[in-house]
Amino acid sequence: MNESINKFLHTRITEIGPQSLVVVGIKSGENAIPEIQSHDLEVHYLQSNEITNDNNRYDLGVIYLDKNTQESWSALSRSRDILTRHLIVIVPSTNDRPVSDFVALGMTRTNLEEFGDYAIYEYDVATYKSTPDWLSAESWANPDQWEKERW
Repeated sequence: MNESINKFLHTRITEIGPQSLVVVGIKSGENAIPEIQSHDLEVHYLQSNEITNDNNRYDLGVIYLDKNTQESWSALSRSRDILTRHLIVIVPSTNDRPVSDFVALGMTRTNLEEFGDYAIYEYDVATYKSTPDWLSAESWANPDQWEKERW
C-alpha cells in the first residue's frame, strides 16, 4: 500500500478511536500497516477464509480486498453485518468489482485521486441511514384531530 493510504488509516483510526481492530487480507507483521502499531489497540489479523469462524465484535475493521471471489465478497459482507461497527475497505484497481456493488452495501467512496491505484470505501453503522424528518410521530398521527374527524 502507498503512503497516502497509511496516512489515511492513521487519521481515521485517530478520529474513530477504536478499542479493537480486525485486519482482513493483510498478513500480520511489523510492516503490515505501520500506522496501526502507533495506536494502543487490540489488533486481530485474519484472512478472508477465517472470518466465518470469528464471533467477536470489533470497533473497526480494515479489509484489503485484492481478489474478486465469492469468498472475499462473503468476508466483506460478514464483516460489515456482524464483525465491525465501522469498516474501511481498500480495493486495488486490479479488482474489477464495480463501484455500484460497494454502494449497494451502504458504503461510501473516499477521495478518488488521492490513493493512486486504490479505491477506499467506508461503512459506519451509526451513519448508514439517518432518520428522515417525515418518519416521526408528528407526521404519522395527529392527536389534535382524533376527536374532531373520523378517518
